Amino acid sequence: MRLQPEVSFYVTRTARPWLFPYVGVHSGIATLNDIQAYSQPGDTVASFSASTLQLGATVGVAIRSVYVDVGYRYRDFHSLRWDLGDNTDVLPAGWPKSAIMNALQFTVGAAFGVEGITGRVRE
Repeated sequence: MRLQPEVSFYVTRTARPWLFPYVGVHSGIATLNDIQAYSQPGDTVASFSASTLQLGATVGVAIRSVYVDVGYRYRDFHSLRWDLGDNTDVLPAGWPKSAIMNALQFTVGAAFGVEGITGRVRE
């Protein structure tokens, strides 16, 4: 899955001098490109591609420079474009014409300054 430019907006507040809860919303384009289906390992039967608008939300907390958040992404691919490879446009019975690929995300990270690397001092 390729995530093309995503736009995110976050709101945060200072609960304590060291505690910063935040929430965010996200939107962008998610693309499935050349996903392959097999009948036996190594034997490509068909491939498909699709794109959709991805929507999501995140909630988290930063404690000093460490942050932890959980997010959800909604991805509903309404129309899969199949390449059956055998000069047919007829999709076999039971093969999906759409796919929902939602995701729950969990992130842990650390924020740090780059003044020592760049030689610039923050004013």
